[in-house]
Amino acid sequence: MHIQSCCFAGSRMIPARKHPEIQRELMFKVIELINEGVRYFYAGGNLGFDMMAALTVLNLKKRFPHIKLILALPYEDRTKCWREENQKIRSHILKQADMVAYLSEKCVKVDIPDSTACVCYLTDAKDIVVTTS
Repeated sequence: MHIQSCCFAGSRMIPARKHPEIQRELMFKVIELINEGVRYFYAGGNLGFDMMAALTVLNLKKRFPHIKLILALPYEDRTKCWREENQKIRSHILKQADMVAYLSEKCVKVDIPDSTACVCYLTDAKDIVVTTS
């Protein structure tokens, strides 16, 4: 059996006025992927689209308990300069994730996990897109 997974990539800065639309489209896209057999969802833990994607997967776990959220975080102290509100949201995500992996002890460039799909939010595009390999 082929295990399918999805990673997320997108902007850290999302205009507040676009949040509802992006959240709605993201939820529909993740449900579509779940219905296609995707079970594992990887999020990077950054502000913006990464957090939105992780929260979407966590919310959908109530409806689809077989899906898993895996946080692939660059390094542990990444958020020390974040605002308190964002640190609280990240802490909530960390507690609810099925697995947390730190990819390095310090800041280094990391590659996107090997996934069968990638859901992206592009600041110069109108729609969320899915690419598959």
